[in-house]
Amino acid sequence: MSEEDPRDERRIGSYEPLDTLGEGSQGKVLRARCVSHTQPNVAYGTIVALKMLPFSGSNPSDRERVLRNLDRLRSLEHNGIIRNYESFVWHGEWDDYACAARELLEGETLHDRLAREPHGLPWREVRSIFEPCLEALAFAHDAGVVHRDIKPSNIFITSDGRIKLIDFDVARHEDASTTVSSGAWRGSFDYMAPDFAKLGEFRGDAISDVFSTGVCLYRAITGLLPYPRFDSAAHIAYLRRWRGEDGFTPSFEPNAFRVFTRSAADMLTRSLEPDRARRFQSAHEMLDAFRQIQPKVIRGKDTYVLDGFLGKGGFGEVHSALRHRDGRKLAVKRLFSDRQPRRFLKEARLLSEFRHDHIVEYVDFVDTQDPPGQHHYFLVTEFLEGMPGFSLKTRISRSHDGLDTAEACELFSHYLESLEYLHARDIIHRDIKPANLYAPIGDPAGGKVFDLGVARDISGTVTTGHIPGTLNYMPPEFFTADGGRGTPETDIYSLGLAFYEALTGRPAFPRLSWDDKNAIGEILKRGRPGGTDSINFAIYPFTVFPELAGTLRVALAPAPESRYHKASTMRQEVQATLERIRSKRGRTAPDTDSTRADITMPTAAVPLSLIKPPQPERKATVLQIDQASVPDIKTREGEDGIPVLPRTRAMPFRSLVIGIAAAAFIVVVGIAVLTKMSAQRDRPDLDADTVPAGNESHALEIRMSEIPE
Repeated sequence: MSEEDPRDERRIGSYEPLDTLGEGSQGKVLRARCVSHTQPNVAYGTIVALKMLPFSGSNPSDRERVLRNLDRLRSLEHNGIIRNYESFVWHGEWDDYACAARELLEGETLHDRLAREPHGLPWREVRSIFEPCLEALAFAHDAGVVHRDIKPSNIFITSDGRIKLIDFDVARHEDASTTVSSGAWRGSFDYMAPDFAKLGEFRGDAISDVFSTGVCLYRAITGLLPYPRFDSAAHIAYLRRWRGEDGFTPSFEPNAFRVFTRSAADMLTRSLEPDRARRFQSAHEMLDAFRQIQPKVIRGKDTYVLDGFLGKGGFGEVHSALRHRDGRKLAVKRLFSDRQPRRFLKEARLLSEFRHDHIVEYVDFVDTQDPPGQHHYFLVTEFLEGMPGFSLKTRISRSHDGLDTAEACELFSHYLESLEYLHARDIIHRDIKPANLYAPIGDPAGGKVFDLGVARDISGTVTTGHIPGTLNYMPPEFFTADGGRGTPETDIYSLGLAFYEALTGRPAFPRLSWDDKNAIGEILKRGRPGGTDSINFAIYPFTVFPELAGTLRVALAPAPESRYHKASTMRQEVQATLERIRSKRGRTAPDTDSTRADITMPTAAVPLSLIKPPQPERKATVLQIDQASVPDIKTREGEDGIPVLPRTRAMPFRSLVIGIAAAAFIVVVGIAVLTKMSAQRDRPDLDADTVPAGNESHALEIRMSEIPE
């Protein structure tokens, strides 16, 4: 340990501060450059992380202990521990500081990594993090150094994949004790061992480090803490939890543990044992048990080792897995033994028989019996990177107002291509919805359709009258007296609803009632003439690309015979729109829309498609305005070459008052209309046999003479 006073006021010892990396109650960390040619451990120009601990208020014994522990950390040379180059005392203007120059790490902490994976990490990644972590911890314990603050933010993952333990507690050593009344605990209560609460005096040791590491491991596997998180007054809640007689037992119900044999739960149970005498007594013991954890294995035509939990629904669960012979990452669906095995077997057969670039790839189907006579079915498919976050459903939910228009058009062009392939082979999907469409960010050419029979988002799929599908995306003819089991037109209708949602970020129709009977009644109303009139096409992108509105009017036509009869026809029109978008942008790759303003433009007529049987041409209603009465409004072009209306002047006060009064009147009338419609909708006569046919819509007529001026 050296004591230096810099000649240059800007220097701290042999280092020139560059910027601040972090600051907290224990001190601060600077990014600094070595400006000395005489340092034995640090070359001139090396960028380091300079940690500074203030001595303010410290007594001499505390000061000496900090300096001694800094020197001890400098002697810890292990690949899994941050390297400490040197330590020294710097005399500031107001305080003295213990300083440690350490290697500057590039990467992220385990805390940062888990923030992006709230449901936990794949086992392969967990193993690659915690095996070197435990090796480093065992090395430190053997050298007489206790960490005392193991938590995800102190486990560092470098950009090249190395694991480093950082931020050892230097304020205490093996003879320093911490009591529950000291008010100076070092550690994070969510990860702190019960020992600090249960023992009258406790300084922290290898066994308490084991507990903290166990909490980190549990969270890495599940994304959760093994106990309820402490909120406000954490220290009081911590004492109440661990001084109570009952304590807490960690739950192994999270689905992530279904990846493993009992070995993972056994290892974590002992790591998190509140009774320190029954806990692992060293990091070496914990490491040995960690290496015994075994994931489950499925054996079919290949061997598949489960690696992580992806999702679960009413019919089954989905895991990621690694193929043993080549390490390829795959997805494995396991059907719950009592849930419609025939549908599951049908999906496996369809995927194995019909292969297409935009349909999820089939790999294997496994039927095992454990115990004998009890079947367990597993469908192995390609792993879709980014799932479930890259499902169209999730992408829409995370967007403000839908996907980029060009990206959505390219994705749906590929979805339509897959439907064209299936329909040509007399296969109807019957459960098209955003949750069953893969939409990888930045790669619309990788869009895929999946779940041909067993939906991944099981909670949203129901069977009504032996018709599989999801009510919000079902076509109305499924519930008519002569409804069928599905046709190309029914898939196109469902895809049209998903397309509208992808383009706008909102559903084409209001979400259905939770009550199935009422929901079916609402679907039947969509099938009547004028059933699409409530769809809002006066918003972006339809105001800028009106041909999209025309495409969707055909796809969502109430009568099946008025829709596209072939997916290829709709695909050609979507591709034509995509080419127009790209032409406007002057580039070939989809990008963020430069203009999403709600500009009102005339709605185009329905595109001239090959609709069979021939239908009378439908024309858009156009409001005739005397051009002489329209003021000359100049427009400018946006970045896409799309006209943008200029800003308008502020509305005069009198006009504003009149506008508010008119709006209030419209609201009152609207409430009256909705009340009457609600009363009609809630009638218990919504079965297919009792709903009247034809266009029997009801309207509230208001005489103009009754409206006050």
